[in-house]
Amino acid sequence: MNSLVECIIDEITFNDLRVKQRSIGKLFPTFNKRVKAVASKGGVSLQEQMPTYWHFKVASGTKEGVKYDTYIQFVNLEEMIKKYSGDRRLWNKAGDNIDLRLLAAEILNNVDMKTSCSCPATLYWGQDYIRTQRDAQHGKQEERPPKIRNPKQYGAYCKHGQNLFNVLPAYTATFASFLKKFWLDEIESAVELSAEEFAGFKKVASELGQQAGEMPTRYDRSGEAVPYSKEFPPEGEEPAEEDLPKEEPEEDEIVKPTHPSRATKTAGEITPKATKPGVKRLGIEQELGPKDSRRKGKYKPKESVIFEDWRPWDE
Repeated sequence: MNSLVECIIDEITFNDLRVKQRSIGKLFPTFNKRVKAVASKGGVSLQEQMPTYWHFKVASGTKEGVKYDTYIQFVNLEEMIKKYSGDRRLWNKAGDNIDLRLLAAEILNNVDMKTSCSCPATLYWGQDYIRTQRDAQHGKQEERPPKIRNPKQYGAYCKHGQNLFNVLPAYTATFASFLKKFWLDEIESAVELSAEEFAGFKKVASELGQQAGEMPTRYDRSGEAVPYSKEFPPEGEEPAEEDLPKEEPEEDEIVKPTHPSRATKTAGEITPKATKPGVKRLGIEQELGPKDSRRKGKYKPKESVIFEDWRPWDE
């Protein structure tokens, strides 16, 4: 027998239970044919609805007129209602209330379930024990492992339970009516809470939008707030000196400083590259580049003439 910690770890949801059921073919290779035989004998019929479980009658696949009691228990139904009733994706098109059909389908796909069947096979082949170890057994728990008939513990439920879970999605509309009958107050409370939260979010978003659209506030010299106006300065108020735009000098008026003790014969800026005629005619000095050193003969640029006593402001 597993310890308490192992039992908690082994506890599985209904979806996990269906995955466990896939191994039943290793125990019964003809299992699917047996399930079809159950369906052909009368299949499944819902007998009773209670707030936390449903009671079905499922026909025997081998004995005429015999039906077994099969149960499905909805373990965390209230938790699922609170969780999914606030999901606005499951609300109607008007966005003012929950769509019960959508809610029913979502809960059936995600709710944890327990199940049981009154047929002898589920006891003797070990499915009652397997579900007990995984906290998925409804009603009486079974602590005797199937050491002889099913030592490797294949499957999770019998062919009657398999037949029931095959047709369970067809009960979505019935499940929606069941929720309305037994859980309407909880659904309405969850919807109301979600609507209040949504309205709060919309109000905050609206306020943030208004703040983003407001014009900035400026302050006068006394420190009092003055509404922003496109007119500058505001009517009746002289602009402060620091508020006046700074006039930038014209580009032609900008004078580049020149060292007073050095000047060349030519005034103005010298282009870095000059043609030979310009060099010869204007006397422009040309720096000796790396290519010039490979030319035949020796080339020496003209020396600059320095006027030590020349001052541009003496003119």
